[in-house]
Amino acid sequence: MKVTVFMIIVGIIFLCIFVGLLTLIVRALLKYIHSKDVRQEKSVVRKSLGEALKVHRTQCKMTQEFVAETIGVSRQAVSKWEQGNGYPEVEKLLLLSSKLNVFLDSLMSTEIAKETSNNANVTGTIVITSPHENVIATCYKVLSSGKMLGGKSSPQYSLFGVSKGIASFGGEPTTFLGWYADQEQITKEISEIQKAIAEGIPTYTLKYSAKTERRWAKVKIVEE
Repeated sequence: MKVTVFMIIVGIIFLCIFVGLLTLIVRALLKYIHSKDVRQEKSVVRKSLGEALKVHRTQCKMTQEFVAETIGVSRQAVSKWEQGNGYPEVEKLLLLSSKLNVFLDSLMSTEIAKETSNNANVTGTIVITSPHENVIATCYKVLSSGKMLGGKSSPQYSLFGVSKGIASFGGEPTTFLGWYADQEQITKEISEIQKAIAEGIPTYTLKYSAKTERRWAKVKIVEE
């Protein structure tokens, strides 16, 4: 009798341990599945500029060596950009846009870095005016580029407005809206645009974009 009770207690203990381990495994599996979309999105973001660069380069029938010599970098640098293992400086992006005869919007339209978590809940459209770029665009959301390399006076981020429809390169049509000195400025801009869309405000004028000037394919922030 005592042996039977002891065996029952031991069995209950092992059962509790098994259930606990199974619960942990299920939780870990659900967390992994939930993070799959995020991991895939990050992969797309990391490679998007490289994919766009490679497509436009091949369409123009240019080799990596030719592009590299044209904009003053090594072939290895161009190869790294196309593989998504690096990001060109602002000036190099402008040169690439010029040499490949494509708008900066087209080259960077899918190079999305950060969206605030509220983006998915914001619906509606808004007309955005960019005073420094002389652009007016009807958008339903805005997106930021990745952090760009450059000197102290170079902008670090750029903002794009996204419209509904299908762009020629795939995805949705995008419009370049402006340059930003740092992450703080572009984050504030995106937050206020999202708030305006959520509140049904029909128009918005950019407040935090940087005034820039271009000299010899270089973009520099102009102090106002």
